[in-house]
Amino acid sequence: LQHKKGNLPQMAREELTDDMLKRQEMRRLNIVVSDTEVNQAFERFATNNKMTLAQLTGVLDKAGVTADHFKEYIRLQMG
Repeated sequence: LQHKKGNLPQMAREELTDDMLKRQEMRRLNIVVSDTEVNQAFERFATNNKMTLAQLTGVLDKAGVTADHFKEYIRLQMG
């Protein structure tokens, strides 16, 4: 989905490591991003890309990513 180029397996490992560190830091600092905030960001993402929520969900599904997984990605980025 992100159209990255390079050593994709290595980049994926690094991104997963970064995500885990972000989760740990959020837990340590007691940072909580509410479902409402995440849902609003998800809706803004769809709007900014000129899509309905159903269209965004369809694009994600075709790429093998669930809307819930993408929302967790958003939560990490917001945290």
